[in-house]
Amino acid sequence: MLIGETNVVPMRKNMLLSALMIVTLSFTSFLVKDVEVEGVKFPSAVNFNNETLIFNGGGVREKLDINLYAAALYLKSKQSNRSAILKNNNTVVLKMKVISSLITRELMDIATEESFDKSLGHRKSYYRKEINQFKSVFRDGFSVGDVYDITFVQGKGILMYKNGVGKVVISGKEGFKEGVFDIWIGENPIQEELRDGLLGK
Repeated sequence: MLIGETNVVPMRKNMLLSALMIVTLSFTSFLVKDVEVEGVKFPSAVNFNNETLIFNGGGVREKLDINLYAAALYLKSKQSNRSAILKNNNTVVLKMKVISSLITRELMDIATEESFDKSLGHRKSYYRKEINQFKSVFRDGFSVGDVYDITFVQGKGILMYKNGVGKVVISGKEGFKEGVFDIWIGENPIQEELRDGLLGK
């Protein structure tokens, strides 16, 4: 699963630089052994912008006894301390692979808002623009097998991809990185078992 080139289509000038950043900061393919997360395959390492990140852990998001998606976390080096992951400026990649046909755009929109309620609390309104950008990646709907990459890059912010195609760059407003990744690995995550799996516990 790896990020290929993206065609830049005509767009407003104020979006052009962001689109070019998505193209430039891309994943490259290299041979790695797969790892399995409850039967779902992920690469054991990814190469992002000439930096190799290794599989830290993974798990499955479950709700009402339904497995919705599998997730895998990639870091520069293995780390089980969530605070250390969130406080340093190293590149972080979270991969989400859809495994249920029950995920819809509408349900994901609701789930995303609820997730940011938990991760950002009273600060949520401050990040409204960034949250809307984050949700825009899901507007095309979902199919089983879709893979989303949520990536933090120092000096750039949050970069999001769908099936290898760059979709959006969200500016690095202070605190938003933590708000995003706290959804999965925070003190009050969407699912504790998933958090522990991503942290390799």
